[in-house]
Amino acid sequence: MNEETRLATVVQTDAGWVGIARTERGLRHCVHSQRTRAEALRSLGEGWTVVEPDADPLLQRAADLVRAHFAGRRVAFYLPLDLSGLPSFTQRVLLAC
Repeated sequence: MNEETRLATVVQTDAGWVGIARTERGLRHCVHSQRTRAEALRSLGEGWTVVEPDADPLLQRAADLVRAHFAGRRVAFYLPLDLSGLPSFTQRVLLAC
């Protein structure tokens, strides 16, 4: 995968459809509680190559964690993130959390 690659997937959970997107650096975008798969895809925005969750190890892991979370299980989201599109202050706050 090169730096320009942008992959996304959608998964159904107990709370609705969740869209998850990643870049080469890590997870970049997540939208949740959409009523339909199409709404989750639209909410992610354009420019993503949509794949099945099992087509990419990071998307698969994120999908598994999201499903577990919305099923009421306690999970730890230790996944690489791509915060590069956010203002530097926001990045610092998120990293501190």
